[in-house]
Amino acid sequence: MKNKRMPPNVDDLALWDIYADSTKPPKNVAAVTKEINAKYGRILPLRAGWTEIQGLVMPQLQKVYAGSVNAATAMKEIEPQVNAILAKK
Repeated sequence: MKNKRMPPNVDDLALWDIYADSTKPPKNVAAVTKEINAKYGRILPLRAGWTEIQGLVMPQLQKVYAGSVNAATAMKEIEPQVNAILAKK
């Protein structure tokens, strides 16, 4: 294979037409993705407690981006709280 691409590993032959020439990428990646998602895609539910965890993580990430704290320290600060949320759900 020239560009290390492979046809889809799916039994649905209709989707194989998207990759008719496996030596070339699809002409429109967005269209290919939408077509595959239309048949196989679904929205997954958020994990219980995710909103609470996100509320803890986002301020810490903002501190990391601002350079006021490193990532390891930021995550260690909220680790006990996140673990408590995960344990109760």
